[in-house]
Amino acid sequence: MLVALMVSGCQNEKDEKYSLSGESASWASNIEVTFSNSGDKEKYFIGGNLKFKKEYSPPSVKYYLSYPSGEGNGTSEGKEIKIPRGGGTREASNNNIEKFAKDITLNVQWEDENGKQFKEKIPLD
Repeated sequence: MLVALMVSGCQNEKDEKYSLSGESASWASNIEVTFSNSGDKEKYFIGGNLKFKKEYSPPSVKYYLSYPSGEGNGTSEGKEIKIPRGGGTREASNNNIEKFAKDITLNVQWEDENGKQFKEKIPLD
């Protein structure tokens, strides 16, 4: 029983999930949004990944996620980046996962092997 809880991540059967994906000239991304109702608290969680499409491996990458209830960011390196799952409590009026997801934006800033800086917004749908 304990193993089943660990493998499932203790997710509620009533969790609602919505997936977004998008590509820019240099990056591809998949983002998953989860709305969860645990007890009397309504929560949201957002996580995903980024994959760099060019030949070289960026030595420094910063990503910025913004969404209706806040924002998140992180720093990493390399061609494949995991965006850790994060979240918070959502307002009772914010109960439409599709509308919530459509307001998510993802921006990426990185440098190449010569230190030149680049920025792109990844359109998500």
